[in-house]
Amino acid sequence: MRQIFLILTLSILYSSAVGQKADFESGYYISSSGERVEGLILNEKWTNSPDQISFKQNALSSLVVLEANEFQEFGVADLKYERHDVLAALNVTDSDKELGEDRNAEQEKQTLLLKVIIEGPVSFYSYVQGNIIKYFYSTPSTGIEQLIYNRYYKRPDEIAENNYYQQQLFLNVNCDKPQSYFSRLRYSKSSLEKYFIKHYECTGESFIHFEGEESSSGFHLTPKLGINYSKFDFNHPVYTNEYESQMNLTYGIEGEYIFPFQKKSWSALLGVTFQKYEPDSNIRLVYKSFEISPGVRRYFHLKDETSIHLSATYTIDIPTWSIFGQRKISSGENLNLGAGVIFSNRYFLQFEYGMERKIYIDSVDEYSNYSTMVLHLGYRVF
Repeated sequence: MRQIFLILTLSILYSSAVGQKADFESGYYISSSGERVEGLILNEKWTNSPDQISFKQNALSSLVVLEANEFQEFGVADLKYERHDVLAALNVTDSDKELGEDRNAEQEKQTLLLKVIIEGPVSFYSYVQGNIIKYFYSTPSTGIEQLIYNRYYKRPDEIAENNYYQQQLFLNVNCDKPQSYFSRLRYSKSSLEKYFIKHYECTGESFIHFEGEESSSGFHLTPKLGINYSKFDFNHPVYTNEYESQMNLTYGIEGEYIFPFQKKSWSALLGVTFQKYEPDSNIRLVYKSFEISPGVRRYFHLKDETSIHLSATYTIDIPTWSIFGQRKISSGENLNLGAGVIFSNRYFLQFEYGMERKIYIDSVDEYSNYSTMVLHLGYRVF
């Protein structure tokens, strides 16, 4: 069983890795002369600001490589980049050994290809090149500006921070927030991105959130209630006995880590479930256990925050308060395969089939085959 689960998991991970290769997707670019050109762009999900893009008019046409100075902007999938002339300090490092003593980093006029994260009356951008990560914003009154942050030596043995970006946002992107609020803003993509979204929630203005589904990984916690249909067959060297199938409730909780690639279509799971089986029989049988279930899940996203999914988990069973007659029960492991749907990114419904699990009674000569079918209902608390 372990070998089967290992092979299945490796196959899924391999498919995931293969699926991450760059693909040509529908996109556009605006040339330096202002012409908008539709076609296919190789979506490389760039970590650094790209210095070129690969473009085709259609699937059958030849490939054209465009340098960054040949276009003003381009968009593909949920990504958008724009070229801007900006004042920027890009030589500022966060390495303690290379910090200077100047609180105010010197800015120079540069042409940069910026990644658009939030677009609207107030926009938010990022620029990444190696270990240089800088953020920019624009408003109708300021134009586009770098959000200023740098570290420097205040004294030979003391490092200080210039958090001028907090003042910039307080003065120019502020919807009734006190100045003390901005001291809590970190110079990071997640912190600043959340701030700009909250700003729009306050103003009520419309905006576009690029890479909103791909920008980060995520963790979900889902309490679950299940209806468990279980079957128990007792095997003995001399005789066998099949107990009645039974329906019982199960209670559990599942933690899930959503990977940020492939449009958040893959996740790793860890679930804990309490289950029981206690049929009417001549020999008293009480089987209660906690199931620890690591696994993987593959999502297929539909519209309106709805997705269907397939999952595979490997259950390690820990019996508690379990007896057969007067003898103790120990348990093995088994593979579970599931399929389900999630509505509104909150409501969880899944059918799961648990393959046979051996339940040992004092010795390996006496055992039972235990299998289940479970309908899970759950609610993502976050």
